[in-house]
Amino acid sequence: MKPISTARSIWKSQKPSSPPSFQDAVALPPQRSKNRVLTLRQGAFGLLAGGILSSVGGAQNLERTSLPMHQVESGHYVVDVSLGRSIHLHRDDAEPQSRFPFIVDTGASHTALVEHIATHLGYQRPIEFDQSATSLTERFDTHIYRLESFDFGLGPRSMDTVIVFAEPDEDFSAFGLLAANHLSDSPYSLDFHAQTINFGIPEPSRQDIKISDHFNILLGEAYISRRQEPIHVMLDTGSTRTIANRALARRLVSLDDTIVLNLRGVGSRIPQRATAGVYLTHFKIGEVCVGRMPVIEADLFVFQELGWANEPALLLGLDVLQYTRLSFDPDHASVEVTGYNRAQC
Repeated sequence: MKPISTARSIWKSQKPSSPPSFQDAVALPPQRSKNRVLTLRQGAFGLLAGGILSSVGGAQNLERTSLPMHQVESGHYVVDVSLGRSIHLHRDDAEPQSRFPFIVDTGASHTALVEHIATHLGYQRPIEFDQSATSLTERFDTHIYRLESFDFGLGPRSMDTVIVFAEPDEDFSAFGLLAANHLSDSPYSLDFHAQTINFGIPEPSRQDIKISDHFNILLGEAYISRRQEPIHVMLDTGSTRTIANRALARRLVSLDDTIVLNLRGVGSRIPQRATAGVYLTHFKIGEVCVGRMPVIEADLFVFQELGWANEPALLLGLDVLQYTRLSFDPDHASVEVTGYNRAQC
């Protein structure tokens, strides 16, 4: 069995070799045929009932340190994690595997682990589940499993993880999700162009997005053209595509030629219908301004969970965030959003 994939990119993401232009990054998609149906498995929104889990946390007063990320075929950015022991994932493996890729996910409130790996570490599925979690598309039952050793590069620590029950899939690209919103008690950044997580950085000068106390994810506001009022926005590096709810999409420019999609969140068994064929113009958040970009339209379950079902809202994915640096300020529970080669709006 291969590791879990939490998203599938519609238009293949390319890693830039130099600081990219946002206008290049969100250029028109390739030629598409009408009524084409694709399946897109999106990243998790790891909201756990009761909020009993601990986030990664624990790293304090770090000196300047950088940990590498790398981009996998799905378009996600991952870090290699040690789980305290080596594992033979397949019977014919010559050598056991000691480090496992986890997706760096700002849309996950808690770190998650695929069940197949957890069973190698002693986990046994219970008769009854004691927790529920919310993915982008639905709520699902799950269980909490404590890892005694979890090390993404700053040393081992114990970790409560959400178990994800995944079906076999040919596009698996990681073994779990690393909740990225509380990696340290001092300032740090996720620099997707440099593909590094940087600790011991100066305190960010702006507070563009808040780390929600209730949901433990990145929530805030952004602006688009011809609208004076801001729109709701969630920053989700577990999603490879940006998704608008219907309340926002009906205000956007649409195309006659669209793609029909089936969205599936982590832990989801029932796909949700969506379409790709609307454009967001003059989008601005923090220091980032994008002149024009294609987005997916879908009334995701997570929009309802956040209370945004009837208000214009956007889930901002890696098609934009891969060209940003997110600088975290734990003391103020905020994030500064900086872009490379800002486009003029």
